[in-house]
Amino acid sequence: MQIHLKLLIIATAALAVGCGGGSSPTSPGQGASVELVSVSAVTGDRLFFVAGQTRQLQATVQFSNGSSQTVTSGVTWQSANPSAASVSAGGLVTAIGPGSAGITATYQGVRSVGSWVAEVRIPPTISGTWDGTYHQLELAGLPGFMTWTLTQTGNSVSGTIFVPDDFRKGRINGSIQGSFQSYPNERRLVFTITVPRGGMSREPTCSMLITGTTSPMAPVPTTIGTSYLGNWCDGPPGVGFAWFDGTLSLTKK
Repeated sequence: MQIHLKLLIIATAALAVGCGGGSSPTSPGQGASVELVSVSAVTGDRLFFVAGQTRQLQATVQFSNGSSQTVTSGVTWQSANPSAASVSAGGLVTAIGPGSAGITATYQGVRSVGSWVAEVRIPPTISGTWDGTYHQLELAGLPGFMTWTLTQTGNSVSGTIFVPDDFRKGRINGSIQGSFQSYPNERRLVFTITVPRGGMSREPTCSMLITGTTSPMAPVPTTIGTSYLGNWCDGPPGVGFAWFDGTLSLTKK
């Protein structure tokens, strides 16, 4: 009887082990090495249109045993261009300034293949004083000199223009209004310069209007270049308008 009882106990224990009793489930990658790390966004795409806009990233790891797993801890995140987009220790990307930034993740010493590239499409920052020259294409001679003083709020730009001594119109004082275009031309400024009557010392009875669209600017520009088209009254008010065109180039002061 004692022999049969011992055999029964041994058989019962073997059955429990065979059925998995007392063991814990195997997690993906357990006992395997990391082979590949990839980065993706939880939601949303790679384009940012407003400073401060965010995206949450996640890292997916592929192991040598063929399994894969999304990991949330033990990941080191890095931005290749923090002035465009930063990334937190938890993988939250924040748009900072215009430009692009490659975001990578490193897990257990393995860095992600390639990078998740954040494209920050906010307009360049151009507030400040700009000095430069202009040429009227239909007229020969030396260029004129001018100063733009600009204030920017988001996509909108306003300011003043001052020309100390145009060869024909004398001293010129006017205002500037403009706005950056929408994506994919967010680095081009469409502007209008208005000079009211009395704004030109040698033509005090005339007004002037100039329009233009700049060439694409760098994310943090030091130069502005463009062609322009303008008109101004040729003679007493109401007599007629003369058209002119030209180019201008400005440098940040």
